[in-house]
Amino acid sequence: MTVENTSREGSSGEGPVLRTHDLVLSTGSRKPDLDIGEGLTLIHAERESSATVFAMTLAGRMKPKNGAVALGGDEQTKPSHLHRDVALAGVSQLDELERLVPLRVVIREQAAWAQPWYKFVPYDVTKIASFRWACDLLGLEVTKEMAKKQTVGGMNPKNRLLLRIALALVARPNASLLIVDDIDQVRSMELRHEVLERLARVSREIPVIAFSANPDSIPECREVIHLAGASEEAREESGGPEPAPAAADTTTFPAREETE
Repeated sequence: MTVENTSREGSSGEGPVLRTHDLVLSTGSRKPDLDIGEGLTLIHAERESSATVFAMTLAGRMKPKNGAVALGGDEQTKPSHLHRDVALAGVSQLDELERLVPLRVVIREQAAWAQPWYKFVPYDVTKIASFRWACDLLGLEVTKEMAKKQTVGGMNPKNRLLLRIALALVARPNASLLIVDDIDQVRSMELRHEVLERLARVSREIPVIAFSANPDSIPECREVIHLAGASEEAREESGGPEPAPAAADTTTFPAREETE
């Protein structure tokens, strides 16, 4: 297995934010070795290719069957440490929100879980510092009145996903990495591109990995990785020869210059 990996302009010799080596997921799906750097990385994964399990494994929510995931300069990072240091959003089994619940309820609940039990959580969500910070990063506007009166289902699909990302950041305010699974939940290509643009904003502060089954991309993506043959399964228990790890085609982009 070979992975084409080209140095990015402006990287200044920075080491990878996240690395994988000989990774086999709990489903038996083998993944290529990856070196993921700063900025926004978009991973294109085929449908039915265990992409969500891959995202959860990188975020420490699931253990791999074999191989290693390393965050920062680690040789190998324990899943419990990944769980602590990686914010994860977009996995419906973990963070899907009830559509009839008022915004204020879900925001205050997440803020309460993320801080010591004895600390009071303001009823005015704009006074919850971690939520306000996350909204500023994402460019998501949630006012006091909106949070009080509007339900989750009253938001458009783009803003519902952005809210889930904001809540993930509230849960991990010191995250070293943000992973967003299945941006295809936003079915409109135009709105998905807006989501990617917001994630590009976040990636100026925190490295971001986004998963998509569609060939979406924006100029702000620092790297686009195409996982080829990612649906092949390892058959270790069969006693037969194992398939080669999935190949990855990596496309890199130069850093986009800031404009006034």
